[in-house]
Amino acid sequence: MRPTWEQVRQFCIAQGYKETRSTHYFYTKVLPDRQSSRTMVSFGDEGKTVPSEMWRLVWKRQLKLATEEEFWKGLGGLTIQYEIPPTPEPQLPLPEYLLRHLRGVLHWTEERITETTRRSTGVVERVVRARAARPVKTLVRHDCVDL
Repeated sequence: MRPTWEQVRQFCIAQGYKETRSTHYFYTKVLPDRQSSRTMVSFGDEGKTVPSEMWRLVWKRQLKLATEEEFWKGLGGLTIQYEIPPTPEPQLPLPEYLLRHLRGVLHWTEERITETTRRSTGVVERVVRARAARPVKTLVRHDCVDL
C-alpha cells in the first residue's frame, strides 16, 4: 500500500522533521550518523497517492528508512529505524608492550605490525600470553659439583 503525499507530510511532522516552505513543503532531519533525511511535497498534491515508481525512492533514499514498514510505524508516532550504516571502530595504536614483543621476540616487520588491526590484536595478545605462560627450560649441568 502506498501513502498519500499528506501522509508523507504527517510522517515527517510526527518524526520531528524541520519543515520549511517555499515552492514546496520541504522536510529535513539530521540522523544520528550526521546524514540528512529529507523529502519534499508539492503544494496541492497532498490528496494524491505517491506514484509506485516514486514511493521506494521516497522511503528508502530520501527518508532513509530501514524498511517500508518503518514509514507506517512512524506515521503512528512510534520510534522508527533508519538505514544507518554501522560506524567503523577507530584504529587505536597497539600497546607498547605488544609492539616490543612483535618486534623483538616474533621478529615481525614494521609492515606486518602496521597491518595488524585492533581486532586481530586479541589473537596476537593470546599468543603472547601463551608464550609467556610456557615453562622456562633451564639447562642443568650435571658435571658441576658443589664443593
